[in-house]
Amino acid sequence: MAGESGARQDSSRQSGSSLNIPLISFYLKLIFKVLGISLKAGFICLCIEFVIFFVVDDPIEKSHGRYTAASQFVTGNWLDAESISTRIEKAFSEQVDVQQSKAYIEKITSVFSFHVKSVKSDSAIISSIIEDTGKVIQQIPSLFQLWIIVTFTWVAKFISILAMILPCTLILLGGLIDGSVERKINTYRGKRDSQDKIEWWFLLLKSSSYTVLFVYVAIPNTFQAITLMLPSAVISAFFLKNVAANYKKYW
Repeated sequence: MAGESGARQDSSRQSGSSLNIPLISFYLKLIFKVLGISLKAGFICLCIEFVIFFVVDDPIEKSHGRYTAASQFVTGNWLDAESISTRIEKAFSEQVDVQQSKAYIEKITSVFSFHVKSVKSDSAIISSIIEDTGKVIQQIPSLFQLWIIVTFTWVAKFISILAMILPCTLILLGGLIDGSVERKINTYRGKRDSQDKIEWWFLLLKSSSYTVLFVYVAIPNTFQAITLMLPSAVISAFFLKNVAANYKKYW
């Protein structure tokens, strides 16, 4: 008896360690998943912006133009996205003096660049590498400014995505209701279940939603979130409809 009670306690501890609250756990996983994808996409966007910096004219001005476009929130009145973005920028400006930080970085990089360029070499290849390195070091203050702009652009895009939750949820809800009705009709007709179909449609639902999110954040662009999120929500609603319609009909 003692052994059985101990085994039960061990099993209860193991089950307690993996406690899963259906709705709360699902939404928490979804939030962290979306945040993780957005952060990875933001890092890729920053890398792309750094590459663009060295191949186009007026890269800072063009990057700031993309930020201006991203911060033109056309998301309805249910969420004051512009006010949230302004508060975040104000809080950042109070903590970090961008101009002073840039001036400090310029002072350090100018000295470091001078020492790098003072290095002499008989090899033409090494001399070219040293010269290019010195030029890159001189651009570090501008890259710092670009990093600030890209960060604000990421914040604006993420707020736009949050602001699109309500209309996208309504569209998805329509797809879910349509699929549930179709499931009821198929159940009444005695249509057989197909596990392969629901797994296929659920995979399409997840992959399409995450791909659209990643592409919108990762690629430097000037279009509004609404132009991408609403068509994506319609496609996702179609996939969700098929997930609901193919969910097991018999218990």
